[in-house]
Amino acid sequence: MESDQYVIRSAEPNDVAELMEMIRELAVFEKLEDMLVATRDDLARVLFEESGGPEAMVAENDEQDLV
Repeated sequence: MESDQYVIRSAEPNDVAELMEMIRELAVFEKLEDMLVATRDDLARVLFEESGGPEAMVAENDEQDLV
């Protein structure tokens, strides 16, 4: 039986690959994939290396998958 329990937490550097995949999937759904130019390295730099940049929150299920 699947649980409906989720944890909201700040994104961590090890989430970047999955976040980029989610961004890519959204771009494909919106038929804007050709406009997606960011890379995993770009996302990691903006989220975790540049001060004053954006912050990201993620939701994680019981299996620790981002949802």
